[in-house]
Amino acid sequence: MLRMIALAILAIAPTVVVFPLSALAREGQGKDGTPNDAAAKFRFFLQQDWKRWMEDYPEMATSVGYPGQNRKWTDVSPAGIAAREKHLHESLDTLRKIDRAALPASEQLNYDLYQELLEITT
Repeated sequence: MLRMIALAILAIAPTVVVFPLSALAREGQGKDGTPNDAAAKFRFFLQQDWKRWMEDYPEMATSVGYPGQNRKWTDVSPAGIAAREKHLHESLDTLRKIDRAALPASEQLNYDLYQELLEITT
């Protein structure tokens, strides 16, 4: 069951994480052109979480072209599964520390989608 959930996450993750990153690069600035702290924090969180998912699921990393994972397999041991479950909870906690209201509207949508994804899988 957990493996099916993980595969669902990986199927959705490129849409939720990778594609919004291109929009995040253009947005997230204040009216004076300085970076919005919440947007920068959110962007950094997404980048780090994506990197973690690619390392935890190397088969998916290979299929999306993420480098350096093509000789690895997903750790399906009890310890590996527990580590991924722990990471889900930690990711949700970290996301909730980001001020959603301070994000631009398009990033608020990305925030909501990623939060829902994490909540469904935890």
